[in-house]
Amino acid sequence: MSVLAHSEASSVGKGIDLLNVPALQSEKAARALLLGVATAGSRLVAVGERGIVVTSEDQGQTWSQAQVPVSVSLTAAHFASPTLGWVVGHDGVVLKTEDGGQVWSKLLDGNRANTLVLADLKARVAELQGAVAEASGDDVERLQAALEAMQFRLEDAEAGASFGPARPLLALWFKDERLGFVVGAFGQIFRTDDGGKTWVSLAGALSNPDSLHLNSIIRLKNGTLAVVGERGTIWFSADDGASWTVSEVGYDGHLYGVIQASPDALLAFGFAGNIFRSTDDGNTWTRLDRVSEKSIVGGLADEGRGVLLVTRNGQVIESADAGESFKLSSVKTGRTVASVLPSFIDSGKSLITVGHGGLAMTRLDRAGE
Repeated sequence: MSVLAHSEASSVGKGIDLLNVPALQSEKAARALLLGVATAGSRLVAVGERGIVVTSEDQGQTWSQAQVPVSVSLTAAHFASPTLGWVVGHDGVVLKTEDGGQVWSKLLDGNRANTLVLADLKARVAELQGAVAEASGDDVERLQAALEAMQFRLEDAEAGASFGPARPLLALWFKDERLGFVVGAFGQIFRTDDGGKTWVSLAGALSNPDSLHLNSIIRLKNGTLAVVGERGTIWFSADDGASWTVSEVGYDGHLYGVIQASPDALLAFGFAGNIFRSTDDGNTWTRLDRVSEKSIVGGLADEGRGVLLVTRNGQVIESADAGESFKLSSVKTGRTVASVLPSFIDSGKSLITVGHGGLAMTRLDRAGE
């Protein structure tokens, strides 16, 4: 997820449908604002503003620009294999590649996304109306409250759809070539079981009455899906999205990500340097002392390297005890960061980030190594 992605403009109101304008080819593409980065085998694939997708075969030394059918900002990428991958972005767009990132096709956009969300919420409203009609006793009040909340969400979604395909998707995760999830602003979450040919909205399945933004999605080591969002909220699913539980870390701001710090510990991080730790699978959280006031936009963990979190201004925060405590590292990326590659490069010696000016590879070699 890119914290910078929220500030990028959509095509709404500009008189140009950027969903139908192929990305402009430019020699400077790799030095533009990049918002997400992933690996496709040994290849790096970075995405960013104006529909830019660039790929590198030599760990960022040289780049080639891909053919992309849209010019909206792209926020995140995920690959299920060295050749098969997906990208999400503004105006509800989802793209797919089958050649490692060189050529992309559009699978979903905000027009279709709006239709899916409205159909999902209308069906849930109708279901709750039926339940209220058949209820008795204390169940009537409980179900009526649920119905009113769902009707509010439907009205909000209808209002949003009236502005066109303007709602961005911010993150994605695919289990394999078929099962995948994308999440985004205003509570958007979609699932595909066929690699993106068809999608269903799960917005109504999450306990999210205020349609909070969903900023990131990952799969934990125990197989549970975790989605993080606004107001310190995390949703978990142990059955591939069929049902969800909600957890609150005790903080009213944005969370931008969650990582597995160790087999027994989770870390959630977000706005203004806030970090939270859980040792009971996300049921309860402890707020850690802040070592930076800057928003944390990404992180990664490795048994040998420990935990590294990266702030928007390029500070690196490190922990050698699975996130029980943190300190500022002497390492800095040297530029504004939008996103972090969730794995180390070069046998654990390098950290990859993207942001203003493109991709940066930061060496992590410590004294004495």
